[in-house]
Amino acid sequence: MPLGEDTFRQARHFGDQSADGRVLFGQWACEPGSFEVKGNPYLEYCRVIEGQMRTIDPDGTTQVFGPGDSFIIPHGYVGRCDIISTFRKEVVAFSPG
Repeated sequence: MPLGEDTFRQARHFGDQSADGRVLFGQWACEPGSFEVKGNPYLEYCRVIEGQMRTIDPDGTTQVFGPGDSFIIPHGYVGRCDIISTFRKEVVAFSPG
């Protein structure tokens, strides 16, 4: 299926979490496809290990992330993610509530 349609597949999270469950850390991977983010429940720090991902914000702002890039996904983020090529990131995610 083409990018831009909901084709999210095989996302995986590997890692651990804090005793209270509010902090998650590890790796997340996904095959090519697209998905909507409708209010991210975490504040996430990410560092790309492999692949490429494009984010598209509701105002049309587009960013592409690839190996070595670091970025923040804000708590409550709304937008679209296109996984351009098999994507893997290291992630630390904090749940504020």
